[in-house]
Amino acid sequence: MTANVEPVDRSLGLAHTAWLANPPHKNSPQRTQKYQEALRDYLVAEGFTESSIKFDYPVPALFSKSCDLVYAPFLFPRLAVSLKIIPLHELSAHARTRLEEATGDAANIHGQYPELVLGYLWILPVDPQVSAQEGDWAILRDAVRFLSRLAGRAGATDLSARYEAVGVYVCSWAQGQLPQADGKRHNKDLAKIRRQIPTFLTPAAMGRLLVASYRQRFGELHEPP
Repeated sequence: MTANVEPVDRSLGLAHTAWLANPPHKNSPQRTQKYQEALRDYLVAEGFTESSIKFDYPVPALFSKSCDLVYAPFLFPRLAVSLKIIPLHELSAHARTRLEEATGDAANIHGQYPELVLGYLWILPVDPQVSAQEGDWAILRDAVRFLSRLAGRAGATDLSARYEAVGVYVCSWAQGQLPQADGKRHNKDLAKIRRQIPTFLTPAAMGRLLVASYRQRFGELHEPP
């Protein structure tokens, strides 16, 4: 990693390397753990207290929802982030359902906690061994437009079905050196995706916006006595 890499990207990159070294089973509850730890490390570096950061923590909204990461310094949640892993080659099968679910989760949680700062991180891996179909690429474009509209909730009176910050982390599932032709195609796919991600949907922008939104809502970081 170079010195000018954003802290969130650095943390996610290290987490993804560890993930690839020992990838969890597709149905494993630990599938997002490394990425949860990466976001925790970023928030701690920004001044959040580690002991108040919980993983897989239930937020008691109208429909109780377990969020992947929750910051609850006063027992009540003030910041939460949901993570979803949706590979490029599975977009046709899962993207629409997951995005509808994301909208409902935001409305559900903000309905109970309108001040809560809510983030959504979509982890978008590209598997060099599985070719994406034309429909997957079309859905990717639609999904990015949808996420652009889902992001940017400015205040507690803003639309509850939106998130304060949304990010798309594009990564590779290549675990070793690829043959030259496969490597070129794989890198081309990664570059094609990254060109479609607006700057404000990058993980770095998401991280900065989460912290800025928290400070705007609740002031400086502090813990109960």
